[in-house]
Amino acid sequence: MMDKNDYPFKTEVSPSDIYQIIIEFFKNKKELSDDVLEWLYCNYADIALDALNIIDKFKIQKIISNSNQILYRVNINKFEKVICLPEVYYCSCDKYITEVIVFQKENMCAHLLSSIIAHNIPINIDEIKLSNEDFAKVLMSM
Repeated sequence: MMDKNDYPFKTEVSPSDIYQIIIEFFKNKKELSDDVLEWLYCNYADIALDALNIIDKFKIQKIISNSNQILYRVNINKFEKVICLPEVYYCSCDKYITEVIVFQKENMCAHLLSSIIAHNIPINIDEIKLSNEDFAKVLMSM
C-alpha cells in the first residue's frame, strides 16, 4: 500500500502546478485502477467520491468541436449545468469561483476533478461532436 507521503498533497503545491502533477500521475494510466483511486483519495478525499459519482452516473459529457477543442459539461441536476476546461484548469460552478479563485480555500471542485479524470483516463462517457459555431455557443453559455 502506498503511503500518503508518496504523493504531493494539495496544500504543498500551488493551483497552477496541480494540473501538471495530475497529468504526470495519470501518464500511461489506462483505467481507474486501485493506485489511481488511492491517489485520488490521498489527495482529494473531500471531493474524490463526488467526482467519481459524476462519472459513474454519466453526469459528464465530453464536447468536441470540429477543430478538436474539448470541454466537459457536467449536469448537476435537470436544470443546472457547468462547463469544465481541464486543460486550463477551470470550472464555471459557484464553488470553483468562490472557494478556488476568490478565497483560495480549495484548489479544485468535484466537477473539475471529474473532467480531469475523464480527460486523462479512457473511460466511457458521452461524447458530443459540434460545429465550431455550436461549440462557441456552449462556451458562451458559461
